Amino acid sequence: MAFAVSAPVSNPNTTIERFVAAMGAKASHMKQVRPGPLGGVARCGDAKFAENVPSGVCVWADSNTRGMIAMYFKSGDQAAAEFLKMRDEIEQRD
Repeated sequence: MAFAVSAPVSNPNTTIERFVAAMGAKASHMKQVRPGPLGGVARCGDAKFAENVPSGVCVWADSNTRGMIAMYFKSGDQAAAEFLKMRDEIEQRD
């Protein structure tokens, strides 16, 4: 599952904290990861969504976007390993 929004972000760290709190999942073990060439701040960790489905989740924010990628039945570490490739496919800049 992927979700991203293009909108001005004044403080990426605060935005990520609020995003994790509002995503409707129980997130834990959120670790800072490399955000990739588009920059900003990114974190990945373990989460449980509806019906307690274990998932790896990564969130990011930069000056223009915020987003989340959730990978059902994967750990946060597994999600982190795939995060950069997936973000690159989702978010493009001219």
